[in-house]
Amino acid sequence: MLRSPSLGGRFDLDALNESISVNEAQMAAPGFWDDAEHAQQVIDATNAMKSKHDAFYKLSDAYDDLQAAYELLQEEPDAIYRLKRNSN
Repeated sequence: MLRSPSLGGRFDLDALNESISVNEAQMAAPGFWDDAEHAQQVIDATNAMKSKHDAFYKLSDAYDDLQAAYELLQEEPDAIYRLKRNSN
């Protein structure tokens, strides 16, 4: 389980992945489509969980990028000014 105090608590990525796997196994089972309404509910739930999963990794990647930029700026504080000057 990943803990993120800066994001207000914890995010149980392992449980989310497990739930996605369970739903995907259900979708692959014979007879899944026999009850179209239930099938659609499972698909919708799985898609919602996958969206959370993808959003977490997108946010995590952005955080990693910001952390790397911060560390670089700690080593060379005037680098941001040179970047701004070179981009104009």
